[in-house]
Amino acid sequence: MRLIEELGGQLDREHKDDLGRRAYFLSDGRYLTELDENRSWRLWPSVQVFRNVVLSVVTGQAHDPVETLIPDPRVFVDGVKARVSDLLMKAGVAPSSSLSDALPKVDALVLSRSGDYWTNNKDRFWMLCAYLGELLRERTGGAWVGEGNHAVVKVPNGPALDPGTAIVCHADEAPRGGFALGPIVRELLTDISIDGATSR
Repeated sequence: MRLIEELGGQLDREHKDDLGRRAYFLSDGRYLTELDENRSWRLWPSVQVFRNVVLSVVTGQAHDPVETLIPDPRVFVDGVKARVSDLLMKAGVAPSSSLSDALPKVDALVLSRSGDYWTNNKDRFWMLCAYLGELLRERTGGAWVGEGNHAVVKVPNGPALDPGTAIVCHADEAPRGGFALGPIVRELLTDISIDGATSR
C-alpha cells in the first residue's frame, strides 16, 4: 500500500463504507479499486468511468457490461485461441504471427471503427478481449482465471488484469471515435508495479 500512497493515492472512504472494499483516487486522476483480499485490483481511467461502467443502474440493479457480454468466463476462456485467430485474420495478420508483432495491424483495425462497434456485439468484443488478454498473458507469464464474474489474466505474485473492463472503459471514453489497444497494454503493464509484479 506504500506504493499507492507514493502515487498520491487517497482512500475513497465512501466506496469502502458502501461496498466494503478499498478504493483510491490517484493523483493522475485514475481510480484504483480492490477486487478481493488476495491483492487483486482494478485500475480505472477515472472514478467517473468506474461509476459509468459498474454503478450504472438498470432496472434498479447495478449493471456490469462485461458480465453482459461474457456471462460465463469459463466458456470465454475455452474459446480464447479461436477468437484471437479470428481477430488476426480480420486484421490481415497470419495466425502464426507473434501477438506483439501483430499489434500495429490490430490497432489499425480497432481504430477504424467506433468504440461502440466493438462493445455492442458479443463476438467482436470477445475477439478484442481474447487478443488483449493473450498479449498480457504472454508478456507477464500470467494465466487466464475467472475472477468473480470476469475472465482475467492473473499475474504470478501480482494483480489480476481485466482485459474486458479495460476495453469497456476505453470504448466508453471514445464511443463514436476509435481507440487503440497499444495504450491499454502499456497502461496495464505499467500498473502491475502497484502490487510489485513485473512484466517481461
